[in-house]
Amino acid sequence: ARDDRPYAVYTLLALNVAVFLLQETSGGSTDSDTLHRMGAVSRHGIWQGEYWRFLSAAFLHIGLAHLIVNSLSLYFIGPSLERWAGTYKFLGIYFLAVLGGSTACLLAHDTGSAGASGGLFGLLGGVLAILYYEHYREWGAVFRSPVGGQVAFWTGLNFLYGLSAPVCNWAHFGGWLTGGVACAYFAADFLRRSSKDLGLRRG
Repeated sequence: ARDDRPYAVYTLLALNVAVFLLQETSGGSTDSDTLHRMGAVSRHGIWQGEYWRFLSAAFLHIGLAHLIVNSLSLYFIGPSLERWAGTYKFLGIYFLAVLGGSTACLLAHDTGSAGASGGLFGLLGGVLAILYYEHYREWGAVFRSPVGGQVAFWTGLNFLYGLSAPVCNWAHFGGWLTGGVACAYFAADFLRRSSKDLGLRRG
């Protein structure tokens, strides 16, 4: 039998919590020096060749509320996408979205950034892209579906949190766009392969 348990989601959740506890015991999750030392994105660091910050920042969170919102979003949205794409493609989509989010935030602001929001918005955008293809490119059907409703809720919650907290919404948008494009590619490729297998041709 196929094992559909979302191992990547569980691993990312565990890493986020573990790193947050390490932040708290190493100077505090809201302390700028601690965040920089542990791998937050910073323009100075990137210009110095510390490109690993684009990914390491995704495991850092600024305060408990930041961690909780991101963890809940990952827990409710991540498993559906991991089951559809498979663990390795899921991780590829997630970290591409992280890179897209970190890059967008870096280009938009001089200050540093940290958090998994870029990756999470990539998952949200990715699920919407998949639903769009599954519902024959009709956005109304996407948002009427149960999963589409969940995605809309979590997207709205994260955007609202970004407006009321010191969060980079450019990272949200960059991750959302990157993850959506990646999943749209996979969804279109899946449909092409399915049509070919059936001997059909899409117009």
